[in-house]
Amino acid sequence: PFNYVNSLDEMLSLIDNESAHAEQSHTRVMHMAMPTFEGISEYSLNLAIEIVSFDKQFIQIANGKRKVSSYFIKKMYEVANGLYRQVQQKSLETGRDGKFARNLLNSIHQRPTRGYFTK
Repeated sequence: PFNYVNSLDEMLSLIDNESAHAEQSHTRVMHMAMPTFEGISEYSLNLAIEIVSFDKQFIQIANGKRKVSSYFIKKMYEVANGLYRQVQQKSLETGRDGKFARNLLNSIHQRPTRGYFTK
């Protein structure tokens, strides 16, 4: 992702994402409504952490805190959409991971940043 950076705000936007990821990995506390983590795989938990990190990054962009180029947004969208598609795929499964993924998709669809994942 650092290859897409052409300004200080774009670098800070990546740091927003990475710092959110580090915080959530450490605390397991997310800033958006999340289904329970109990009994889910590490893969599903990591997907959720990635999604929430992008959500936090996109909130900063949408609120105007980070002024980024359309090229930067396009590249971040490509990554976020790939994660979103992985959650969609996981949601087709039965069991706890599938239910978790379905609930995560529901949470994403309720966020003001949903367009950054699903354009």
